Amino acid sequence: MKLVLVFIFVLIITSLGFCAEIIVKPNSKVDCSKEIQKALDACFASGGGVVDLGSGQYRLDNPIKIPSGVTLAGVWQGPHHTELNKGTVIMAYADRGKENDPPLIKLEPSSTVKGMTIYYPEQTPDNIVPYPWTIQGSGMHPSVMDITIPNCYNGIDFGTYTNELHYIRNVYGAPLNLGVYIDKCTDIGRVENVHFNMHYWTRAEPDKPQSYWDPLFSHSYQNVTGFKIGRSDWEMFSNTFIITAKIGYHFMSDTYGASCGVFSQIACDYSQIPILVEQTQPAGISITNGQFVAGDAAHYESIVKTSPTFTGNVKFSNTNFWGPAFQIADIEGNGHISFNQCNFSSWPFAKKTGVLLDVKGGSVTVTDCVMAKEWDIIKLGKDVDSAIIKDNTFASAMNFENNADDADVIFKDNVIRKKAPDYVDNK
Repeated sequence: MKLVLVFIFVLIITSLGFCAEIIVKPNSKVDCSKEIQKALDACFASGGGVVDLGSGQYRLDNPIKIPSGVTLAGVWQGPHHTELNKGTVIMAYADRGKENDPPLIKLEPSSTVKGMTIYYPEQTPDNIVPYPWTIQGSGMHPSVMDITIPNCYNGIDFGTYTNELHYIRNVYGAPLNLGVYIDKCTDIGRVENVHFNMHYWTRAEPDKPQSYWDPLFSHSYQNVTGFKIGRSDWEMFSNTFIITAKIGYHFMSDTYGASCGVFSQIACDYSQIPILVEQTQPAGISITNGQFVAGDAAHYESIVKTSPTFTGNVKFSNTNFWGPAFQIADIEGNGHISFNQCNFSSWPFAKKTGVLLDVKGGSVTVTDCVMAKEWDIIKLGKDVDSAIIKDNTFASAMNFENNADDADVIFKDNVIRKKAPDYVDNK
């Protein structure tokens, strides 16, 4: 009799257009994917709504799909560090070693995942194993909010399938291969407040000694890309960060094209190549208020690097560059790059052998910038077709090498400081 009454109640609620509440109890030992999927499907069938997961650990041995109009929500209401014994925690066991399998969580158009930690218990720093994407979206308005992913292999994928108006906000963690991938987006995606740092994993297991984590930092520095951005029309980034990566921000190009957009308050610390640009759309990308720092092994690399096929446009404004890179920028191709009101405070790996800006082709504009090393050199290669270098402040000498005989070059109104301040280290 009770079962009949419950069935009738569910039918009534469903007919009224409400999402019937289906309680999924947390269980870290037994697979919860079927119960969660059942709740999501029931919510979709009733017209959409929210499936709430309470505090506790939910084991997933199989992927789940969030239907259109449905939100899967944990208890976290904002950014949070990795707390495996607090809040809503997804314990991900699905498809270990199968990188190309379906994602752990698939977002349909206008669906959302929010408010939880997603952790891979079988991942170890001395034997990094591939997993499928943690979260993957397609179509209009897939959203990811208030998520911490401490040790995902591949984090968030809005690039495998066509999408528009994707939204990523308040995502923190430590990706082991690729953090955020964007491609095939034809209408303004937004990425806000994303922070990648290995401590999101290491501090989740404070009982482990430092020696246990040493392989992790080496792996990250040699393998991880923070953000990989392909075709995206008017992409908007703000307040994003990656540390200890091989590549911080990779602006790529494929058969779907390249990106254009505004990237504000973005940063990359202690990485081999903080900015790698293969291509942009003709409208270009604007990077403002940035911070880009090289790591120790970057003495063979540049903080900014463009490919030989680059024909786009990149503008850096009010941005700081420093760290032990061999040079600030290695510019190839036939595009345009500009630096305005930037601070160059690089420590070349070998004293007085570094090139501040090595522009091998295309055009360059450097205006109102500060060079903080006495041996900094701006070098123009033979394939450069134009350059404007004016109104800049050099530390002690205007080191300018022009090998572009046929280029239109303006070099004027630059000054040398009479006395370098204490923070300028020319040792």
